[in-house]
Amino acid sequence: MSRFRSCPASARTPEARQLAGRDAEAIFRAVSEHYGLDRSALAQRRDPHIARPVAAWLCRRHSEVPLHELAPLLGLSRADSVPNLTRRMDARLRAHPKLADELQQIMARTEPGTKNQV
Repeated sequence: MSRFRSCPASARTPEARQLAGRDAEAIFRAVSEHYGLDRSALAQRRDPHIARPVAAWLCRRHSEVPLHELAPLLGLSRADSVPNLTRRMDARLRAHPKLADELQQIMARTEPGTKNQV
């Protein structure tokens, strides 16, 4: 018998455990602060700034917010548009691996007691 069988699915992987404590609004706030933008800038469509895809990518990986709730926060009319932003971010990460360090810095801002640090 597997030791994981009695565990809930959310406790089986480190990624799932990481999801539980992340608040999407905290991620949006951290992204806004990191890039020196107003929070509303993350909902502006057709803005070429990297902040919006960063917010989408981090929320998809570190929060449990469903796509239909995340879409309006990003200024999108359809939930199925969110993966387009995250795919763009995946491509940027492949092209610029050091961007991962920046994402870690942003996520550090969401930790309790680290507001405005990094």
